[in-house]
Amino acid sequence: MTAPDDKPANSAISAVTGEFRDREAERRFRHDHMGETIAQARFLFGLGAVVSGVFLAANLALTEAALAPVILARGAVAAASLIGLLLVSRLAERWVQPLIIGWAGTVILASAFLQTVQPAIGEVAVFLVPALVYLVMPTMFAATVAMALAGSVVMFATHAGWDALTGAELRIAVALVLTNALFGVLKSRSGRLLRKTWCVAASHRQTLAELKTSRDMLEQTFMAVPTPLVITALDNGRIIKVNEAAEHFNGIPAAELIGRSSVEFYADPGDRAVLTNRLRAEGVVRGFRTNVRMQDGGERAVLVSAGRIGTAADATIVTNIIDITEIEKRERRLIAAKSEYQALFENSVVGIYRSTPGGKMLRANPALVRFNGYSTESELIAAVDDIAAEWYVQPGRREQWLQLMREHGRVTDFVSEVYRHRTRERVWISENSWTVYGDDGETLYFEGTLIEATDRKRAEAEYQHMASHDQLTNLANRWLLMERLQQAGAWVQRHGGRFAVLCVDLDRFKPVNDAFGHATGDLMLQEAARRLRSVCRAEDTVARIGGDEFAVLSTSFAEPRDLAVTAQRILDVLAVPFVLDGPRAVIGASIGIAIAPSDAIEAKDLLARADEALYLAKADGRNCYRFADPSLENVRMDPLPQVAAGS
Repeated sequence: MTAPDDKPANSAISAVTGEFRDREAERRFRHDHMGETIAQARFLFGLGAVVSGVFLAANLALTEAALAPVILARGAVAAASLIGLLLVSRLAERWVQPLIIGWAGTVILASAFLQTVQPAIGEVAVFLVPALVYLVMPTMFAATVAMALAGSVVMFATHAGWDALTGAELRIAVALVLTNALFGVLKSRSGRLLRKTWCVAASHRQTLAELKTSRDMLEQTFMAVPTPLVITALDNGRIIKVNEAAEHFNGIPAAELIGRSSVEFYADPGDRAVLTNRLRAEGVVRGFRTNVRMQDGGERAVLVSAGRIGTAADATIVTNIIDITEIEKRERRLIAAKSEYQALFENSVVGIYRSTPGGKMLRANPALVRFNGYSTESELIAAVDDIAAEWYVQPGRREQWLQLMREHGRVTDFVSEVYRHRTRERVWISENSWTVYGDDGETLYFEGTLIEATDRKRAEAEYQHMASHDQLTNLANRWLLMERLQQAGAWVQRHGGRFAVLCVDLDRFKPVNDAFGHATGDLMLQEAARRLRSVCRAEDTVARIGGDEFAVLSTSFAEPRDLAVTAQRILDVLAVPFVLDGPRAVIGASIGIAIAPSDAIEAKDLLARADEALYLAKADGRNCYRFADPSLENVRMDPLPQVAAGS
């Protein structure tokens, strides 16, 4: 139970009632004393029952009729005492005082009644009843005074009667008033003293409880600290107390550690002497570096912080141990890595850099310095003010790189065309970059490597050209034609318009190839490809899609008649005789024309429709063109004047 503080509680005690003015303080006081109250009530009830029982037995032994009222009164007191004795320990706290008051009322009324039938008890009973109420009733001041005054009035009234008061009766009344006043003052003073004593005792209990709580908390804190704590004697190093972390650190139970000398755990016993000397001089030592022996025979590097407690005679040392073995290993690895990185930075044949998000160069290794045409790192850093404007050939390329860095934190194989900063020579490079962040997650700078990729870009371009072009004629191959047909189809579906494909098959090529040989046939195909390009628009795609099969993708015609003009030009230019290393050959061509989206929109479907039209042209005698759409059969061009093969 926590009581109010001593001083406030004393100052809050009423000088009249001797009780706390604060209801909650008074309630706590009565709650703490409820056991005593109940014990006192049991004594009252028990005494009342015994005394009433004795007198009742004596009265019952007599046979006088006048004793019947006396027996009734004493029987009432005995019954009330027994009921109180039975209930007082079973009732809730708030009903104990009403029970005592009820019992006291019964005693007062019974005493008054006895005085009417036995006047011999006289003045003694008049003074005895209020005195007993004050002295033995464990009730609140107001209830006690009220019961005593009520008892005094009732007893005096039954003693004096209702006639005019005599001088003796007036003196009794005055004495009765003085008696109540005296006992009221005694009741108030005793209550005040009792409450002061309770405040002191409660304050003492609270102090002891807080002291115990502090000790328990200190003990729990000592044991719960995650780093080893050891308390040793300053003079001889004997271990007095350790926490759980100290047990786990060395693998030795506390019971085995306590009593041992701490000196045996120092790898160098002289370190302990140095530490204790510093403690004697300074009182506190922080960050003392030493090595300690472990249970398994190994050693650990530790930082020791210690403080001296107590007088010189019985001084102790509280030591906190921090294991820094792994930290020192990491530091050594970091130093080695830094050294390796510096060597790599200086000697790498790959360019290595560090730059700010704003485009300023911070570091550059010798390879990058040489790449940009400078002699020293400081020279390059001083020369570069804005990487975006001064280095990248393509405008906005640096912003594309920054966007990738913001999204992913790193960029791999970012290929760009750049200037060698000093000479302004244009070359291709490949960058691998990453972002270095601060503790707050903000970007500090960028780091990366670069290698020249000019030869790679040239090789990629050559490979791409080889993959998409016919090796004999250098025209687009079937794959590239299909790719561009798909692109054209997607454009038309999104934006409208139309495009067409013309399938061209050389007539009488096989007999020439068989007669003059494959080498001559290859020359004829190369010449046919040159003639096709010469009569097609620059934006048209001319492709070789088979042995002697060609195709033209046209995306810039206004009417089908424009396609007929192109087809007729092709027929005319291929009809010119071929002179190839001596032999002279005459071939022709058949052409099929399909228009998207009216004939088809998918690449393979449109090419199939053009192929169908091609076979119609062959069926109609060759050396002509046909549309896949029969409704365009009337779209014809009169033969144009013959075009020279070299034109």
